[in-house]
Amino acid sequence: RNAIHAAVTDGCRRGDFDRIYIMLQNGEIGMPCCFCRQVMIEFFEKDTKIISVKGDGEEVVHTLEEIAPFPFGPDDL
Repeated sequence: RNAIHAAVTDGCRRGDFDRIYIMLQNGEIGMPCCFCRQVMIEFFEKDTKIISVKGDGEEVVHTLEEIAPFPFGPDDL
């Protein structure tokens, strides 16, 4: 979430992101928490790739729409 806010502060806008990589310190596959998902909903398109990388290099790929199927986003305001 901090990386997304830093990118937005540097000028990135909604639609500028096409993927994000998630890595956990313990080397296991992990998914973004609910707060992180909400930030992603605000700045990413539905088809943005969320790529979780395991310590051995294995990748699990989902779209934002798959991990947050019922978003509350800018269009709801």
